[in-house]
Amino acid sequence: MRGYLDSPWPGEDGGPLRLQASRRWSGLQITDGERLRATTRTTRLSTMTVLGEPGDVYLLTHSALRSRIGLPTTACVERIDPISLATIARSPRLAGGPMWPGGMAMHRNGDL
Repeated sequence: MRGYLDSPWPGEDGGPLRLQASRRWSGLQITDGERLRATTRTTRLSTMTVLGEPGDVYLLTHSALRSRIGLPTTACVERIDPISLATIARSPRLAGGPMWPGGMAMHRNGDL
């Protein structure tokens, strides 16, 4: 996947081929006796999450506004803590398309 950051999950659906699979990991790699823990957070219209450099997690959220021309959207990108899911930084509201806010991916140079 030229152009994408060498990340386990650099773009929507795992990348442009939409394989829904991590580029690096096969399964969860859980050892005997190891337990999983889950953290949840309520969000509004979260669309996707991508992984940047180790520890960098980005969440795309959007809104839909009813109007005479359909449902225009706005999007917001948050950098979130990978454990607590708390927002570390947030973009301003960004213009989206009708009904869908767009997508995001990590470029190989680190740009989002």
